Amino acid sequence: MLGEAIGKIKWEHRDRILTPEYMVMGLIRLVLGALPSLLNLMDVMRTDFHLVRGSLEFSNQAFYKRLRVMPHDIHLSVLREVTLKLSRASTLERAGMRALAPMAKRILAVDDTTLDAMARKTSSLVTYPKGAMETLAGRLSCAYDICTGRLAEVLYDPDAKANEKPHLDGLLGVLGSENMLVFDLGFFSFPLFDKLTSSGNFFVTRLRKGTSFVTQAHGIQTDVYRESLVYLGKHRADRASHPVRLVELNIAGQWLQYITNVLDPRVLPAGNIWKLYRQRWTIETVFAALKQALKLAYIHPCHTNGVLAQVWSTLSVYQVLQDLRLRIAAAHGYESDDVSWYNLVHRIGWYLLAPRAGKTLMEWLTDPRESLALPKRGMRERVPKELTGKLARDIKREPVAWPIPPIQEARQGKPDPAPSRERWVLANLGH
Repeated sequence: MLGEAIGKIKWEHRDRILTPEYMVMGLIRLVLGALPSLLNLMDVMRTDFHLVRGSLEFSNQAFYKRLRVMPHDIHLSVLREVTLKLSRASTLERAGMRALAPMAKRILAVDDTTLDAMARKTSSLVTYPKGAMETLAGRLSCAYDICTGRLAEVLYDPDAKANEKPHLDGLLGVLGSENMLVFDLGFFSFPLFDKLTSSGNFFVTRLRKGTSFVTQAHGIQTDVYRESLVYLGKHRADRASHPVRLVELNIAGQWLQYITNVLDPRVLPAGNIWKLYRQRWTIETVFAALKQALKLAYIHPCHTNGVLAQVWSTLSVYQVLQDLRLRIAAAHGYESDDVSWYNLVHRIGWYLLAPRAGKTLMEWLTDPRESLALPKRGMRERVPKELTGKLARDIKREPVAWPIPPIQEARQGKPDPAPSRERWVLANLGH
């Protein structure tokens, strides 16, 4: 698979010791081995590398030059191939997620994360103080598949301080239609909501405090549960075109307000909306796994090509390990989210140092006879998994039939300046 993926990118280069295969495997080894620096990686590649018999002889300068000039598209091609093969071969999913939005082809959580500082060893970076935005490696905008736990799409923006709303607009160009998107208030935008609806996608998010709206119809109204059909934007100068459904739940004395463009409560019940938004937070655990367990918090190269090479390599490892987490959970009888990323990566490191005789890594990790201490420990549930009491009873009541209001003319205030998209890199994982 590796050779097939690399071969898809045409790159003219002289036959060197540091071939594309060695460089790709080297960065993957950097991620899996949690090596502290590129210097450590070079030592491993020279003396203890899987792809060669004996040792590799190359200078540090040759490695750094190859990292700078070898197109990051080669690493991206590997990520695409890994994602494609997993989507075709793996049927394992996180339990119960698909039923939350059965009308959707995919259920996606969308969010941005800022990458950490690059190694500040170049003349263009040392002039900036530590922590300055210019020293950060950019932003990743990710669409995370809530059902499989893998990344469905990724967009890279080298501007670390960029606004996240345009990124979702960029992701929509390749995500297609009939997706259920769940996102936080950072993406709250009337034009974005209208675009999601007109493109045939669904969404669930929170209602931003202070947002005005015009109520068109009332559904069930109790002291703990309320439903309404509304137009967002009370004023003619700033209003959305498509109506949305406002769902309000009183949980522990606090009213939580959600909006969705799925207007029929029978298609998407209120309880599912609450659970969907609760699952939005799982994308934060993905960012934590990428930065902590897979060490993406340490950006080793100081140039965009190298940064992207490390990012794509890290995401390739993530995709494989997430599928492995599902397999381990099924083999050992765990909940899929109970498999600790930290414990998993450390046990893979043990295996790389001392492979178990007669067992592949997959066989060792999924053998129910092995005591591997993979589950998370010391964790407690901070948010209940199910609604209870009167609220649980009220949300199961027969919904009120209401007429769907027509699309109105959208009015927007002064639009935000359009971002520069020339430097964006879209992974296009659904190629």
